[in-house]
Amino acid sequence: MFRENLTTLSKIYIFSYSTSFLRFIYNGNVSSSRKLINRANPIHMASSSCSLLSFRLLLLMLLCISVTVLGSSPDEENYSDSDIIDDGFLQKECLTTPTSVFLKSVRLAIEEVEKVTSIVSKFTGAFSHNFRLSHAVTDCLDLLDFTAQELSWTLNSAQQHLLHHHLRNNTPDAAGTWWQPTWNRGRKNGERPSSLPSTSRSSSRLLADDLRSWLSAALGNQDTCIEGFEKTSSIFVQHMIAGGLKHVTSLVSDVLSMVRHEEHHQRHRDRNFAGQTVNKVAKREKRRNFPSWMHIRDRRLLQLTPPSPPPPPPTINNNGTANATSYGNMTINVVVAADGSGNFTKIMDAVAAAPDKSTNRFIIYIKRGIYNENVDIKKKKWNLMMIGDGMNATVITGNRSFIDGWTTFRTATFAVSGRGFIAKDLMIENTAGAVKHQAVALRSDSDLSVFYRCAITGYQDTLYAHSLRQFYRECLITGTVDFIFGNGAVVFQKCDILARKPLPDQKNSITAQGRKDPNQNTGFSIQFSNISADSDLAAAASVPSYNASTNITTRPTQTYLGRPWKLYSRTVIMKCYLGDLIRPEGWLEWNATFALDTLFYAEYMNYGPGAGLGKRVNWPGYQIINDSSQAINFTVARFVDGNSWLPSTGVTYTAGLDM
Repeated sequence: MFRENLTTLSKIYIFSYSTSFLRFIYNGNVSSSRKLINRANPIHMASSSCSLLSFRLLLLMLLCISVTVLGSSPDEENYSDSDIIDDGFLQKECLTTPTSVFLKSVRLAIEEVEKVTSIVSKFTGAFSHNFRLSHAVTDCLDLLDFTAQELSWTLNSAQQHLLHHHLRNNTPDAAGTWWQPTWNRGRKNGERPSSLPSTSRSSSRLLADDLRSWLSAALGNQDTCIEGFEKTSSIFVQHMIAGGLKHVTSLVSDVLSMVRHEEHHQRHRDRNFAGQTVNKVAKREKRRNFPSWMHIRDRRLLQLTPPSPPPPPPTINNNGTANATSYGNMTINVVVAADGSGNFTKIMDAVAAAPDKSTNRFIIYIKRGIYNENVDIKKKKWNLMMIGDGMNATVITGNRSFIDGWTTFRTATFAVSGRGFIAKDLMIENTAGAVKHQAVALRSDSDLSVFYRCAITGYQDTLYAHSLRQFYRECLITGTVDFIFGNGAVVFQKCDILARKPLPDQKNSITAQGRKDPNQNTGFSIQFSNISADSDLAAAASVPSYNASTNITTRPTQTYLGRPWKLYSRTVIMKCYLGDLIRPEGWLEWNATFALDTLFYAEYMNYGPGAGLGKRVNWPGYQIINDSSQAINFTVARFVDGNSWLPSTGVTYTAGLDM
């Protein structure tokens, strides 16, 4: 105990001293040294250079000490396994390791996240004079919070699944006491812990899908944190926290590798389809019309429209909660109206009125109008639904950009991390323009989220599908460089994806998928969509550029289907119309040969002037799919397990390969 207390005190002391020293250098001595260096006197220059070098050497020594102490893991982790009956059930169904090893590994990762969060939180408010750096710290705390939540979901859902198994099979523990996990002790029958997702996923296959989805998201959050510090004026904070972030990433990667791949469960599904052809399976999936993760009530909601004219808005109680009201055959909780005719004039005020971690759908009707605000729906706001009056009528607009000092993560006009989010009939735009470079319109970290008949418009980095399972149907998405990017598991169906005119020295890339680990279940699947030039690019393309030496006429702007942002980038284009804006090569390198061996890019039965395959890239990771049995793995039913959750949202979708 004494050693543990001493270690803790040492960590606090070293970190506090390092942080104080950081501020001292950053705010005082470095700037003073820079002033000296700028003087013409060579003696001053030499003296100041030595001083600055001494500061840096001392800082490096402190960093090494702090990383050694702070980054060291405990000598021994003493977990109580009295709440675990490892009869091999979970391992057989979902895992490649014993259940006890898996649960201990998740707990260890959670503890490490808590340690790193404690370190990062020390920098809160320390860089108020530096706009981008202060936002990078805030982003990092939010992202670590995402990781902690996703690991907690993993731990608690695995324990809940074990509980269900043992209760079904009448399994007491060694002492004859009925087994239940730690989180369930003292709870009433059927009561769920608040940290668990609202949707019950009882089958082992669905549990494995959930675990891989949550762990895939948790694995990528730390990279986004580090990316936020790029091009900031301080490498000190980045070095201070990098070791801890890498340790978290390593632990999460280990845990993810313990979950069975979807191929294991696919074999079980295929046995259920014994004797059936792939076409029969696809037709059976098609007849569902909605993915199974969509509840019937949500499916109906997406098929409804608010009446015109609408009745008076719902009343708001003194405690801030809203009373639902009936709008024809639709129940609305609150109304947002820019003209003051609703409960609120700001969308974020309506979000604040929604309950936290609600298992019921909370519906916000946003009347036609322009809403100039940055919306950020935090992770505790579950099951929100926003309905507008049409993608050209209800417009949410913003103009944050990287050039103006924001991190890419924080440039989003609309950001959502609360699970189960649905948006319908509205526009989200970032109007910063091509000259401002990274400028996100929509960022989604919402698991099991749906965007239906929405417009998402911008230029570079328009749609940031950052993590988890997402579905886009009949949406308009516009942009220039990497304008659909991120590391979610995402399916786009019947969308208009339009490339715009970029800056003169830029090339358009429609996708930049960020899968970094082969065990992640992430990637982009684009089906039944129209990939064409927007009006500004089409007009520019009408003026060709002729090279007399090669006798080749080329377009002013080169547009590609995608390029590999991370090592295992994965994108599949299936049964889409590809306009003549797409280059014959189809795909673009990120940096020389980076990821060309490890990426997975594929095309299946596309058509149109840009769909020719004769001159496509010959990278090892690129392939042309000719077999429907392979293509079906990237459908809604298979890739995002849509039949288990989409029906509840009410959005129309195609489960298989045929419309």
